[in-house]
Amino acid sequence: MRRYFTILISLAAFLLQISAPIYAQRVERIWFSTDRSIYVAGERIWCSALCMDVATRTPSELSSIAYMELHSATRVAQTAKIALMDGRGAGYIDLPNTLPTGNYRLIAYTSANFNERGYDFDAAFSREISIFNVLSTARSGEVKVVEESDYLAAVAVAPSMKPCADIQINVAPEAGRLDQIPISIANNTAEEITFSLSIFNEDDILVGKITGPEEFLKMLPDADKVTFDRNRTPEYEGEIITAQSNEKTAYISAIGNYSDIYIAESADDGTVRFFTGNIYGDVELVGNIASIRQPFAEPQLKAPSPLLISQSLRDRLEFRGAAMQIGRRFDSDTLCELLPKRENTLLGAERITYLLDDYTRFPLMEEVIVEYISQIRARKKADGTRDIQVKIENVFRTGEFAEDASLMMVDGVPIFDHEMIYRYDPMLVESIDIYPYAYFIGSRQFDGIVNMKTYKGTIPSLTFGPEVRIIEFQGTAIPMAYTCRNLAENADYPDYRQTLYWHPLLTAGAAGTTDSSITVICNTPDYNGTFSIVVEGITSSGRPVFSKKAFKVH
Repeated sequence: MRRYFTILISLAAFLLQISAPIYAQRVERIWFSTDRSIYVAGERIWCSALCMDVATRTPSELSSIAYMELHSATRVAQTAKIALMDGRGAGYIDLPNTLPTGNYRLIAYTSANFNERGYDFDAAFSREISIFNVLSTARSGEVKVVEESDYLAAVAVAPSMKPCADIQINVAPEAGRLDQIPISIANNTAEEITFSLSIFNEDDILVGKITGPEEFLKMLPDADKVTFDRNRTPEYEGEIITAQSNEKTAYISAIGNYSDIYIAESADDGTVRFFTGNIYGDVELVGNIASIRQPFAEPQLKAPSPLLISQSLRDRLEFRGAAMQIGRRFDSDTLCELLPKRENTLLGAERITYLLDDYTRFPLMEEVIVEYISQIRARKKADGTRDIQVKIENVFRTGEFAEDASLMMVDGVPIFDHEMIYRYDPMLVESIDIYPYAYFIGSRQFDGIVNMKTYKGTIPSLTFGPEVRIIEFQGTAIPMAYTCRNLAENADYPDYRQTLYWHPLLTAGAAGTTDSSITVICNTPDYNGTFSIVVEGITSSGRPVFSKKAFKVH
């Protein structure tokens, strides 16, 4: 069964290419929400995304990755990639502490949008984000300093999003500091809803242009009137990485990500495309490639609206700046909850593992292989060098050694010259995993795979030829919810969090069902203030969802 499963995986790239003319004609648009609209440089923007099939107004199953760009008035300030599963995804953008004060525009799109004739990024959904740099006087775009009376007048008349859909938020109107309060969300509509939930500090700083799910739906084009002038292959399984290579057969692999290895054939001009299943996180890629083409569109956008500031903001911004610095210093991943992501199942869990510390440690790798690893052997080639072969398990569970060289890896990085394995120091290796099946990676078949995991997980002491490079790669953001459930474990510093709770991927069933309401626990901070609870989403039939309620902490 394992052999047949890997054969199916090997057909994925081929099926993607022949299905491209079918899938690429779908019209997609990305709706997204953020945990708030105001940040100081150095904070994190939490994001929730929904990829919609415009024709049906339901989540699109076409694209598995969305691209996000944060634009200043003149350039792209930051980018992110969001992995999508069944049209939904979550991620974040870390703001450099060098970003100038100003208003910014956040946009999102998929690779399928590039197929549309005259796709207009300015006409697509975007959000305006206000960023204040409390450590620098640098400014981006138009920043106006106004009198306090004018600022208060602007705050008083600032537009706000109106509630849409019958969503009930229940919370006590007041709470104490460092308290735990329940907050319930009840869906009173006749449809299931998918939404994000944010609870954040509302301190009367003027918010820029407001856009939500209702505006997003109004901006959708007529799918029947959209025409196409390109046939770019859809990123159905994950990001398609385009690179340049001087080798006929090219490969890339992510250090430490044992299933993230991809092999492809180069075109005549050296272009090579790797069909990935999405590589998560910022990683180092090892491969015989010269460069990787950036996937971001980086369009020229209209400048965001002017940012108004006044002297009265000083104390509030200094407090936010202190909160940012405390958060960067002390906040940990224990405040976050990992969300489900699509796993790369190339290798699977069925393997034979040797923990080398359980055996006599030998100074030579050849001794390790000969003395106690019966599932692999070495065979000399005509030129005197050795290939390593794995004993293969077939459907009848009887083993026979591979006829050709098996795939050898160190920390997930392929080593095609097996003499390098014999020269490698076994004292650096913690364990050896043997995968005794046939695997197809791109156009290559390997009878058996061996992965040597080092203690450091960073391919220590390995040197490669000049054709191999190590390239920094921006993968998709690891999907997380900032629930602060384990806040008590981090109680040795002031709790000045501006976002108290964020969950990007929540659902509630239709009214009358058992799952029509949810309850979350919110940890209040160690300061007084007014806090907003915001529910943003879309119903199963493509209708907007927005509801907001406030409570006080004192």
